[in-house]
Amino acid sequence: MTTFAAWVEKLRPYLQIARVDHWFKNIFILPGMIAVIVFEPETKSWDNVPFAFLALLASCLIASSNYVINEILDARTEKVLDA
Repeated sequence: MTTFAAWVEKLRPYLQIARVDHWFKNIFILPGMIAVIVFEPETKSWDNVPFAFLALLASCLIASSNYVINEILDARTEKVLDA
């Protein structure tokens, strides 16, 4: 039986490629969300808060997928440069 720490260690290389530590940059999406709330009065509801968090999470996952695709596409070039 593996521990949580061992499980995290197995995931570490994948998380590094996905650059989860860069997710904080998505905070700049929040002004757009706030603008929608200000300019569209019907969106002023606590029922929309989970959707806002879901949208922010989706943005983070999309950003990570872009980092992964970039790593895959650059792998051959970086391998040649390292040699």
